[in-house]
Amino acid sequence: MKKLFYISIFLFSLQSFAQAGPPPVGYPTEENKILIDKLMETTELKRYIYNYCIDRINLASRLEKWDENKKNEIIKSIQLEKMDDAVYNSFSSYTKEELQLLIDSFNKLSKRKSGIFPMPLILQVRMEGFSKSLIKGDYLYLNEKK
Repeated sequence: MKKLFYISIFLFSLQSFAQAGPPPVGYPTEENKILIDKLMETTELKRYIYNYCIDRINLASRLEKWDENKKNEIIKSIQLEKMDDAVYNSFSSYTKEELQLLIDSFNKLSKRKSGIFPMPLILQVRMEGFSKSLIKGDYLYLNEKK
């Protein structure tokens, strides 16, 4: 009976190790990457992300009663290049035609109104995570390298 128990445990453990890992991270093709860059330029998405981070830092500064020096150091540590992969990943599932349609639509909209952005949910989540990392000081080492 003991042998049967050990054999069944062994067989069940083999099944659990046979599971596949997570799928690879989505990344756009080179052609789509160019269109995503154009979309970011059209909508001024980098400026939006920067302003979002500044607002989150200012809120944390008021709530935690930081001095101006700490707040300015954290603001200086904002490196928007760290968000590029998140932006590309957010739009990686879009086709070339969908990206071009977004660009054309936002070009027309920006003539009438500014401050309208395409915002996939995953990008909002990544921006929130990035701003929390900034507030914790995870990127302060970048200020020392300058």
